[in-house]
Amino acid sequence: MQIIAQGWFAHQLSQSELILGIVGFSSAVPALIITRGLTLLWTAFLRQIDGDHPELRHVLAFVLAALTLGQHRASVARHRCGGAGRGQR
Repeated sequence: MQIIAQGWFAHQLSQSELILGIVGFSSAVPALIITRGLTLLWTAFLRQIDGDHPELRHVLAFVLAALTLGQHRASVARHRCGGAGRGQR
């Protein structure tokens, strides 16, 4: 919401689509840099595991699956409660 507000504000001040595009692009740059950096670190970590302890890849896959399932269950529980906890009655 803040990114949209910043883009709207910049467009209102400048009346320029170019400035609007620059604001939108600059708001995405940090996410792109962080994502790329974490991807490189994760890849290096997996290569290290493959070289030293290949069996740890299975443990890692299990942990990631458990975390994903936990997120899914929490999401389902929120929906079953009818949105409780988000200001809805």
